[in-house]
Amino acid sequence: MSASLVVSLPISLSVAVAVSLSVSVLLWRAKTRRDVTRSQLSIPIYTETLAFNRSTSGTKDVSNNQYVEKLPGDVINFDKYSLTICGRPTFILSGEFHYWRLPDSPARWLPVLKQYKAAGLNTIRIYFHWGWHSPAEGVYNFEGDRDLDLLLRICEKLRIFVLAAPGPYICAETQGGGIPHWLIAKREVRIRHSKGNLSRKFDLEYAKYCKQWFDAILPIIAKHQITRGGCVLALQIENENMEGLPGVGIKITPHDDMRYLAYVARMNGIDVPFFSNDGFELNSFNPSDAPESAGIVSRTSPKTFDVAPTTVSKPYSMPPFGIDLYGFDKYIVFVPLSSPVSAALGWTGLVSDGAMAPVHVAKRNATSIFKEWAPSTIASSLDGMEAKVRSFGGGAANTPIFIPELQGGWFNHYTVKNTFDEIYRFYGEKYTRTIVESCLAQNVTMWSMYMFYGGTNWGTLGDPDVYTSYDYSASIREFGFPSGRLRRLTLAISLMRSFSEFLTRTDAVAAPLPKSVKGTYLTQVRSSPQSIIFKRRRSVGINQPSKPPVELAFFRNFTNSQVSRFSVSATIRLSASKEKTLILKARLAYKHSFIGLVSYVPSTAPLLQLVIGLTPLHLKFHVTINGNVVEGWIVQSDDSVKGPLVFSGATPVVAQSSRPEILKIEHIGDGLAAVSFKESGWVLLSTKEAATATQNQLLLICLTGRQLYTLSPSFESDFFSPSKEDMPISFSWGAFRAMHDTTTNSLDLQTSPIRDSQTIFVPCGSGSAAQPGGFVSCAYDVPGSHPFAGLPCAYRRSTPTLSKELWHSHLPNFSQDIRVRTTQFGSQPWITVPPRKSKTERPPVPRTVDPASPPNWERNSSNMGVFSFKPALEPLDFQYTSGHVLYRMRLKLSANTPSPLVLRVNIRHKGTIYVNGSVIGGHTTYSTALFASGAKNGPDYGGDTRTYVCNPEYLKWDQPSGRWWNNEVVFVIESFGLCRSPFFFDDVREPRGLLEVEARVAKGGGVELACVDIAGVDVQKLKGIFTVSGFPDELAPESEQGWKDATNDDAVVSTISIPANAVIPPAVPDTVKSVEVVRIRLPKPGEGPRWCKFNFTLASRNVTSEDGRSVEVHVPLRLHLCGPGSSYLYVNDTLIGRYHGDKTSPQRDFYVGDELFVRGGGSNTLMVLSYDWKQVDGWLSVSFREWRVRGERTVQKPDRGEYDENEERWLEEAWSGNLVDEFADGEEGSELVVDDKREIGEPYWTIHETVQE
Repeated sequence: MSASLVVSLPISLSVAVAVSLSVSVLLWRAKTRRDVTRSQLSIPIYTETLAFNRSTSGTKDVSNNQYVEKLPGDVINFDKYSLTICGRPTFILSGEFHYWRLPDSPARWLPVLKQYKAAGLNTIRIYFHWGWHSPAEGVYNFEGDRDLDLLLRICEKLRIFVLAAPGPYICAETQGGGIPHWLIAKREVRIRHSKGNLSRKFDLEYAKYCKQWFDAILPIIAKHQITRGGCVLALQIENENMEGLPGVGIKITPHDDMRYLAYVARMNGIDVPFFSNDGFELNSFNPSDAPESAGIVSRTSPKTFDVAPTTVSKPYSMPPFGIDLYGFDKYIVFVPLSSPVSAALGWTGLVSDGAMAPVHVAKRNATSIFKEWAPSTIASSLDGMEAKVRSFGGGAANTPIFIPELQGGWFNHYTVKNTFDEIYRFYGEKYTRTIVESCLAQNVTMWSMYMFYGGTNWGTLGDPDVYTSYDYSASIREFGFPSGRLRRLTLAISLMRSFSEFLTRTDAVAAPLPKSVKGTYLTQVRSSPQSIIFKRRRSVGINQPSKPPVELAFFRNFTNSQVSRFSVSATIRLSASKEKTLILKARLAYKHSFIGLVSYVPSTAPLLQLVIGLTPLHLKFHVTINGNVVEGWIVQSDDSVKGPLVFSGATPVVAQSSRPEILKIEHIGDGLAAVSFKESGWVLLSTKEAATATQNQLLLICLTGRQLYTLSPSFESDFFSPSKEDMPISFSWGAFRAMHDTTTNSLDLQTSPIRDSQTIFVPCGSGSAAQPGGFVSCAYDVPGSHPFAGLPCAYRRSTPTLSKELWHSHLPNFSQDIRVRTTQFGSQPWITVPPRKSKTERPPVPRTVDPASPPNWERNSSNMGVFSFKPALEPLDFQYTSGHVLYRMRLKLSANTPSPLVLRVNIRHKGTIYVNGSVIGGHTTYSTALFASGAKNGPDYGGDTRTYVCNPEYLKWDQPSGRWWNNEVVFVIESFGLCRSPFFFDDVREPRGLLEVEARVAKGGGVELACVDIAGVDVQKLKGIFTVSGFPDELAPESEQGWKDATNDDAVVSTISIPANAVIPPAVPDTVKSVEVVRIRLPKPGEGPRWCKFNFTLASRNVTSEDGRSVEVHVPLRLHLCGPGSSYLYVNDTLIGRYHGDKTSPQRDFYVGDELFVRGGGSNTLMVLSYDWKQVDGWLSVSFREWRVRGERTVQKPDRGEYDENEERWLEEAWSGNLVDEFADGEEGSELVVDDKREIGEPYWTIHETVQE
């Protein structure tokens, strides 16, 4: 850790920082050991007294084997393999969900969570945001968009489990890490117990405030615990609370922090297990095998904790406090431009260093502008993980391997040029599935993807690490697009869930099975290249009668040669005295992975044993065919991955198929047969040895990679009566997305009017012959008309057809009723700020300045005529923590002749300077590097003072007296948010606003008198602390804001068209060729920030298709901005985004949550606040647009026996959700086409319909 801090600095500072860090390490070693040790057991609370009650002695009714009274351990428990729910080993497949990052919540909670469930997840983890619910001390809001009881009820309705993470600290790239701003403003309180960077000591005052939060939220969570029939499985205590830094002996977190929080949680009725999330594998708060309370003598506990008196004889030698389930976070590959090393040393990680010219080429060719991530990074980070964690002993050796945060993408920063689309390209589609399968190879049975859906840092939610979008390049993109990465991950999840009875309890294969084991099985398997098979695991505790245990072979192509073809040498034991070695040919594209099933016997084909599968098997299911239940598999065969399934036992034969050429059966002797697939379709296998035609059957449905993009299995988690297997209740393909809702007995279909023509739906289980209404049985299709014609258990439904008139009606229609106003600096509620006399002085917060009273002048004591001012109070002290803060400096100057005013200014983060109402400039102080001015994380050493020269024509000059009287300088300063004190940093109170200003006259004069005032919005008075721009006049009554009707010189609505030479996909209707654009004039010289307000209408989502169906059309919209300046964007009074035309952030497209709109003709409002630090008469263009993505190729190339990387790259880009805009941006709000043939993406539309069963 310390080494990484050193190399993240400029070379010239490395030696000095290395020395200072070395000295710091020596000092902190002694100091923190003393602090932590002394506080380690100052609270007499022990691991074993707060541990989860794992007892399983509940009372059962013997007649039906059901519990009459349950103990927590009867409902939920764990061993070293997995969590068990009602006695069944269960995968915890989770995705992070931030309810507070949906600006249109709670209306969109249910639709988003349905996407989680449709992807196969059975759990979500929720960070509960303390500051979101507590705008002021003693105020807690759990209503409306903060209704947590409603959120947890939605999870229970969907049968989604919850991992609850109430902090108090949550990190999450949100201001203050979720700590309320009113608490951060109490400077006597040590936030996170921090005494400084790398130093913490337990602070009772901070702990008391944390208790207030737990007392408010935990009763809500407690009543939704699974032990009470709810959805909450476990509770996380704190967040990334590391005990110390490895290798350097620095202790950080006092154990009393975790002890006390765990105690308060138990006192609030939490009886499910606790879990932790170590920053990475550091062995923090891992419960020891030895009890903490051994050998105790009398000791009185502090009264403040209400803990019973206990006794301690050796308070410094006992094992550390531990949490029930040891968890650790895992982030593996980082975006090059996000690295502090890159920022400090100038390493960009770009394919072409320097300017971002390659971006446009990358978008067309679907390649990343960054250098590819190295597979060795994944291998070195993950492949030894199981051994490392188990070596910690204690709970880490005896509980499931648990990753509460498994990397699902990465975030993006201010000042970088790449967007989230470039980050998505960098990771690619295969990254997430590959790390999930690599984790399963390490026996990880509990994980939560961070993020699964990122959402939006609407308002001012984000900390300085992130701007408005929190897309995270996650599996579900910010605007709701289920990306190709999600679809590949769904395939891995489907395998894990449908074979969970075998996969949840496995050991690494260390040796072949003994010869005494009956049946045919592998004794040895190797690949060439050797590294492609990188792990084997064997199921334990689940037996197949007279058969060997099921195994897993993990395949991953990380070869240096990047070849796709490989061979497998499989040695098979046929009997106690006979073995046979097969050489099998297969194909796996570079950076692809899959899990091969070994020694598995289908439940309805006991004579067919799968010896080894070299083709991915994505789903197991049961269907009813001719009254008989038949097991089926979804298998893959295309150019990226292909290989045989090797069976032993009986001789497989084709009983039925969609067409004969779908597969090839090769008999290779000794009762072995290799089945390989040549194209998509279905086949019903039987055996020659079956007594009847309906015995020993196995259904195989073969899908290509393109068809697998739309595979949608529906799993159902029954909380208290789980079946032995976690089998799908149905599955489909062809539709953009589908989910079977058993609570309403319906199928929710989302189809694309451009990509989808029909949906194939297969109900599963013993009652699967029921035919949902609106579907046509595939069994009655004309043979040969469809590759799945005749599939007896399947049903087909066509995609609704929309009229061309509907295609353009979804975009907003602006009215010409436009209003504008200007912020008047003189009418703001100014408060005089006293100067700082010393570093530690914090005077009381003064009252608002009376405009009628004279200024509180500070006389300049400098002989040089220079006025230097450092505020004694910061915006945090006034609770001005959302967006902007304004400063007004009033000056009385003297000079012999007119001379420029020179200002030296230090601000955080982005400032614009006005002198007597005219802009003279501005700048941004921000850095992605550590130990830098404006550092996004860590200590900010306060540098970066900039000099501005204001010419005399902007100053007020009284010629006879030789004085410049009452000149006014206003600083409009935007904060990117409070830092969040991650890991061991103590940066949550790094200063914001105006840090220092110096004023002087350039020649022959000076500053005689001056005073500095501040204005902003006290967020404690708001319902939500992240919802305003910070300009006080935003909250004034509308009648007092000075609105007026706009002229054409203020704003205008116009229409722009897609150029005639653009390349338009054939599926895009001709009518979608234009868009309305609002052009807004930026403030003229002498004007303050301007506000502009527009009205618009939107059509209803409910439409009737051309074939007469009632459907909902969903078209996610974005606000696209082009032009200079800074802007805040409001839709229906909700602050949805912050725009920086000077490239302070790369974002130009802002997702507008669909539920924010009023549809069906109702009135909507768009309001834009804009200003610029340049003295220009510029224009800003704003328009609502669809999200357009790359279309698929209309003609798929035939399989020529070779993997086509370019073809796959095109398909991946088409399913990425990356934006393909219809226009190129010009200067100052104009729209110009820069290419002769610009590609036009297809609009992302989905048609939603509910098909009743």
